[in-house]
Order: sequence, then structure tokens, then C-alpha cells
Amino acid sequence: APFELLEYFRQTGDMAVVPIWQEYEKGTHRRRAITWSRGLRAQLLGDEAELSDEEVAAEEVGGETWAVLPAESLRAIRRVPGLQARILDAAENGGFIELVNLLTAYHLAYEVGPDAPKNPVPAAS
Repeated sequence: APFELLEYFRQTGDMAVVPIWQEYEKGTHRRRAITWSRGLRAQLLGDEAELSDEEVAAEEVGGETWAVLPAESLRAIRRVPGLQARILDAAENGGFIELVNLLTAYHLAYEVGPDAPKNPVPAAS
């Protein structure tokens, strides 16, 4: 399956899968891969206009950069089941302090990002 190729490449770095992925890209270029089931889009989004892929790609996502993780930390996170979700949850629900506490607990290297709080206040317990 195509995404198994990507996972295999991510884990091994085996460049032999790149031509196979490129063949998949050529074969599926401009083909619809995901569609709405009948009535689901209207049920979830009402009359909201559907954006083109180009319009979606051009949208500003926003957000803040609290921490920048080097490649070795990202690899370590991938090796621990559920850790990526825990990190995202800590940042979203616990704030900067909880994020830093979790990264520190797992001995993950990081640099403080440009949007990190200057004087973070620990969350109330």
C-alpha cells in the first residue's frame, strides 16, 4: 500500500522505495482520492462552500512555536507509542509548563521557540 511505503521509508531511509512512490504519485496525480459519502458534507458543514486544494493550501494556519525539537527527539517520540499525542495534549491542555515538564521527563532535547511565554506560570493543581 502507498502509505506503507512511506512508513517503511521513514523507518529505514531505504531510497529503493522512492521510485515506487514516484510511480504512485504519477498514477494518482489529479485523481480524487477522498470523497464525501452522500449527505455527510451537508450534515456537517451545511451550505459552507467547498474550498479547492489550492485555496486550502494557501490558508494561513497560525499557531505559536513554543519549542523546536531536533531530529533525534522526533525519532525518540515516534518510538514511544502514544507519546506524540501526550505531548500535543500537554501543550494544548496544560500549557507551556506542562509541555516542558513532559519533554524533560522523557529527556527530549528542545530549544525554546520564539513564541514561548517569557514568564510562564505553572498551571494550578
